[in-house]
Amino acid sequence: PGRRLESLRLPELRVASDYLQEHELPAKFKKFKKKGKIRKKPKQEPIDVEEHEAGNAPLHTDDT
Repeated sequence: PGRRLESLRLPELRVASDYLQEHELPAKFKKFKKKGKIRKKPKQEPIDVEEHEAGNAPLHTDDT
């Protein structure tokens, strides 16, 4: 009652030259450049607070 049957058959395949014009046949798709892998920086070990005196712990800043 509520079902609808659909065929899984596809239309017969055709050769590209049957439906493309001659100037369209040699057309090629643009090839994208591959992006290189991004190198990840190794994680720095956390500073051990007990090894340094108060106020003398090294500060890791990139500001120079």
